[in-house]
Amino acid sequence: MFQLSPVVYGTMGFDNSSNSERVRVIQCAVDYGMTSLDTAPLYGCGEAETIVGQAIKGRRDQVQVLTKCGLRWDSNVGKAMFPVVVDGVSRTLFRNNRPESVTQEVEASLRRLDTDVVDLIQVHRWDPDVPIEDTVGALVRLRDAGKVLQIGLSDHPLDQMRRAHRAVPGGLFSSQNEYNLIHRRAGAEALQFAAEKNIQFIAYSSLAQGVLAGRQLGTASAPTGDRGLSPYFHPKNLERSNRVLSEVGMALAEKYQATLSQICLRWLLDQRGISAALAGGRTESQVKENAASAALDMAPADLRALGDAMKKCGWDPNPDASVVQKAKSKARNLLKRLRP
Repeated sequence: MFQLSPVVYGTMGFDNSSNSERVRVIQCAVDYGMTSLDTAPLYGCGEAETIVGQAIKGRRDQVQVLTKCGLRWDSNVGKAMFPVVVDGVSRTLFRNNRPESVTQEVEASLRRLDTDVVDLIQVHRWDPDVPIEDTVGALVRLRDAGKVLQIGLSDHPLDQMRRAHRAVPGGLFSSQNEYNLIHRRAGAEALQFAAEKNIQFIAYSSLAQGVLAGRQLGTASAPTGDRGLSPYFHPKNLERSNRVLSEVGMALAEKYQATLSQICLRWLLDQRGISAALAGGRTESQVKENAASAALDMAPADLRALGDAMKKCGWDPNPDASVVQKAKSKARNLLKRLRP
């Protein structure tokens, strides 16, 4: 079984820099210890996987390649999700976890990555139209054929995690879920189950879309468009999280001669059950900064103080929901936890 690097390099947020620059940054990430590279066919509609393949050429034995399956722009079978642009042409993304489809996806990923085997294949999203046993069954056959080493899930409900874990001989290797200093509720059930079953937990949105890096401190304006609709950038939430970062985070950053990103990533890596934190980086300095968080030595009392302060700040994952809506949601979540 391979070992994940503490900080996993994520390729979802590639910008408009040249392919050669992206390759260089990925190689820098590997050089600084971020040897686990997380990608997906969806990212750039195949482009991210192709760039990862170029970056690892000649150094395949130094890295662990993590990719995904289940979301397709090159087929119109399954559940239509949202529009994407491929080579300047508008297409529709379809969710499709059917066995024949995920098999095709893995074969296509291997070609783009220019490798014979993927270290970890993750089912990108839950597909309620396909039994999870059928999906992971196809991936088990690919594992038996030597084309993937391990099988994991991304953002699946707890009951689906349980079923998939039972269906995979030897169990699931990993679960990738949203989890960070600000927002711990989304992945809480998955984290607990992963800890109980010795499943690797990969936390994404580790820096809360840049908020925990301090990008929204001071006079910075919140993003616009769909990203601006995230609860991380709701004015009330920003005020609350920024207050903690300013009053507690900055003091700790100064104490340890570190950045806010490093302090917050170190907090995440210190949490029980967290195996790795997913973080990107568009420049060499960013990946060097993120990678260094794994070696940062902080006192447990300071980590607890940071976590407690953020937990008590009143950050709300549904800031615009009514009191009645929140009560109904709380009741539904309670029933889910009580369900056998």
